[in-house]
Amino acid sequence: MNGAIKSFAFFAVIFLIAVTIGCDNDGSGGSSQDTQALTEHDFGADPSLSADPENHVIVKFLEHPDSEGHENDTGETGNDVIPITYKRDLNHTYCWDDDDEDSEHFMILLDSDDVEILSLGANEDCVTAFITAGSYTMIIHHDAWIETIHTIFIVPESGLVANNKDSIPEGMFSRAGRLLSDMLEKLDNSITQTTNAQTPVGKNVKTLLITNSCVGCDLTGANLSGANLSHADLRGAVLNGVDLTGAFLFEALLIKSSLTDANLTQAILIGADLSGTTWCDGSRCPTGSTGTCETGARFTDNCDGTISDADTGLMWEKKVDGPAGSCLDDDKLHSVEATCNWHDATSDAPGGWLYKLNNRCHREPLVECTEGGDLACVKASVGGPCGFAGHRNWRVPEVASSGGMAELKTILDCVKFTSPCINPLFGRTASDWYWSATISGSGANDIPITAVVVFFGFESTIFPTNTGTQAVNHRLPIRAVRTRPGGQPIPLF
Repeated sequence: MNGAIKSFAFFAVIFLIAVTIGCDNDGSGGSSQDTQALTEHDFGADPSLSADPENHVIVKFLEHPDSEGHENDTGETGNDVIPITYKRDLNHTYCWDDDDEDSEHFMILLDSDDVEILSLGANEDCVTAFITAGSYTMIIHHDAWIETIHTIFIVPESGLVANNKDSIPEGMFSRAGRLLSDMLEKLDNSITQTTNAQTPVGKNVKTLLITNSCVGCDLTGANLSGANLSHADLRGAVLNGVDLTGAFLFEALLIKSSLTDANLTQAILIGADLSGTTWCDGSRCPTGSTGTCETGARFTDNCDGTISDADTGLMWEKKVDGPAGSCLDDDKLHSVEATCNWHDATSDAPGGWLYKLNNRCHREPLVECTEGGDLACVKASVGGPCGFAGHRNWRVPEVASSGGMAELKTILDCVKFTSPCINPLFGRTASDWYWSATISGSGANDIPITAVVVFFGFESTIFPTNTGTQAVNHRLPIRAVRTRPGGQPIPLF
């Protein structure tokens, strides 16, 4: 299998084979037009578009019936609808070769009166029907068993002479590699036309489109609008200013890549690994369940180790890769692996975690600025503001308790994200319980003995709303928060 085909985890090829038994109705002996490629985006953008089954290669992304779908879906989720126009009477053989041997997807062809002309299941015997000129509708149905999106290629074949499907030449399916490579070349034409293929970036774009991999390469400013980059390996790639409008990045590897100023409007990022990805200066990704990215997003990466929430007016600490140990250690203040007991985490006394966030220079956390503030950092020749990200009002978030505020739970989202249950824009997050500042139980002299904790690992069936309590001497991860000036009221639980 060649490199182009490897860009799809599971793909299927539906061959439409013009089986010539004699002269066709107009005596032309077949169509002479050049094969053109149509994608799901084309049908979504132009409802009047109808495919020519002899001259159009069609690419569809078949979603699970329970998925949210996307803007350019044709038909209900789980069913893709393709308008087709036969320009002449034709004996047509349909053959479905599916990369997934367990696939139970199927398709049906209906005439203008919704009468079934033929039906075909994945990997079943080919089906031949005499089809008169006119308008038809092809419906491709997802089997609801396979969770991933299935890429369907509908490829026309002509020039075969056969009396029935059994006389179709052997080895026809082995030609899928060449046909799909040709098709991808046509699909990528609009991309390469706007990205000079002779430049280093242009060559990298070509490499990506052919091999579906460009680890650590420079794609700055490239036009990848509408590109199918499903399962693409883009670890460490520089994607600054890249146009990814409507790009299909299903389960793509974007670990530690840079997306500064990238346009991700309507990009499909379902299952993409965004660990350590830089989203700055224009790149915005909301928490939409479809994984699409658009402008005006709820969360913003401030590129200083913090995330702002437009809905709640809160600013959050963004955790980073780091060693395990105590969150009080100077080199582990923001480490995702660091843990603290509740007293150490919430203490603003000298040596406490909050004290260090609020009273150390942002550019050099070993230098204290308790006295003198920003000027103390300047005098110490480290420059920059006093306090983490230039702020000195960091605290541990509250959780609903007796009508209290539900701050920590406003970023918990087990419906749209799983393990951990949080938008990937927040960077690394431990699949664990996180401390809140809310006390749930006290002992003698009102000394706290338990506090409310929130579980970010996955949706819990044991603890309602992923909320529980923990003894304050236990060690757990912690994430800091602050209320931005002019921030909106925080919703109550």
